[in-house]
Amino acid sequence: SNIPHILTGLNFHVREGLAAGFYRPVPVLIYLALFQLFGLSTVAFHALNIGVHALNACLLHHFGARAGFKKGVPFAAALLWAVHPLATEAVTYMSSTHEMLWGTFCLAGLIVLLPDFSARRMWMSMPFFLLALGCKEIAVVFPALAVAALFFVSSERFHLSTYLKTWPLWTVGIAYA
Repeated sequence: SNIPHILTGLNFHVREGLAAGFYRPVPVLIYLALFQLFGLSTVAFHALNIGVHALNACLLHHFGARAGFKKGVPFAAALLWAVHPLATEAVTYMSSTHEMLWGTFCLAGLIVLLPDFSARRMWMSMPFFLLALGCKEIAVVFPALAVAALFFVSSERFHLSTYLKTWPLWTVGIAYA
């Protein structure tokens, strides 16, 4: 019965008497599903974060391979990402799932865009962009990430017209902001 509120309302917490809110329905829906399946099991919530972190390492490897990096480089980057202590806080804190989920959806969106960034692929990446925005506000940088990836894979990187095809992503990002 709370799903409509989750999809339309802010997630509030109170800090020093002030209410602050974020619009993050995707992680809240995932938390709701986990709660319905496992109750207040800390093991389930921690396993979710470990699984998302492992998925991000796999997506990073896949992104590097599709972007045309030399053989072995995507694996080394993904392995470094998987074991580097920088991600420790996001993985260990059960309330930090959103930190990893927005990256999951941004990486998936970039993978969809590769290798040619066609108009069809641009629209296919849109659901991932919207899911990322539903996880954390910083996902609004996805169009800039797409432009950076396009710069590195395109042979026509120095032509302005190459980047004009990213307009749908910029439109959604600006509307969200």
